[in-house]
Amino acid sequence: MPWWFPWTYPQARLVRQFIEAGAISPTTAQPFRPQSGFDEPTLKRLVSDGVVHEAAPGRYYLDLRAVRTKQAIQARLLRWSLLGLLAAALVGIAAAFLR
Repeated sequence: MPWWFPWTYPQARLVRQFIEAGAISPTTAQPFRPQSGFDEPTLKRLVSDGVVHEAAPGRYYLDLRAVRTKQAIQARLLRWSLLGLLAAALVGIAAAFLR
């Protein structure tokens, strides 16, 4: 599974920036410099989700364990959703043939 799955584009971009900057621990935390209007609210969301932490005022790092946990939860939800859609489609097809 790709590292960005199933993030929104702004989340994936910020996660990639933290990884590329090596900001993956409190000692390697980097200053945050927004590059677009989406960056501030996206960072706040990642912080509230526990994926990004503020090591010092204005210096942030990515929690790789939290990233993996979030990916696993979202992938599981996606799989169950797709399974539910498939089941609903099969019930619909069966109902159409039984008329």
